[in-house]
Amino acid sequence: MLFFILNLFLITALSFGQLGGLFTVAGIQVNLVLVCTIVFSIFEKDWFKRLLLIILASVILSFGPSLDFDTLSRIIILVVSVILLDVLRWERLINAALIIPIATILSDMQILNRGDIIFREIIWNLTAMALLVLVITLFERRLEG
Repeated sequence: MLFFILNLFLITALSFGQLGGLFTVAGIQVNLVLVCTIVFSIFEKDWFKRLLLIILASVILSFGPSLDFDTLSRIIILVVSVILLDVLRWERLINAALIIPIATILSDMQILNRGDIIFREIIWNLTAMALLVLVITLFERRLEG
C-alpha cells in the first residue's frame, strides 16, 4: 500500500510538472507520466490501482473541463500499453522497453514528421524508465532488508 501511495504522489507531481514544462531536457519534453505509469505497472498487478493512476494522470494533464481528444487518446494509449505489458510473453522489463517507444510515437502523432525529436524523446523516456526501475528496485530491497 505504501508503494501505491508513493506512486499516487509521484504521478500527481509528475503530471503537474509536465504541465509546467519542468521536465524539458535539451528542448525535449520527457513524458514522465507515461514512463511512470508503465514502470508502476511492472511492479503492481492490481488493475484497479493501475486504472486509478492512469485516470488521475489524464485528468491532471487535461486542461479543459471536458473529455477532449487528447485526454481520451492518452487514456487509450496508457491502458493499451499496460495491457500489452501483461500480454506479451517476454520479461515485463523487456516488454516495457518495447512498449515505451511505441507509446511515445503514438502520443506524439502531431509531430510525426519530426523524427529527430521523437527519437530523442524515446531515448530520454527509456533513460527515465531505467532510472525509475533502478530506484524502485533499490527501494523495495531496502524495505525488505
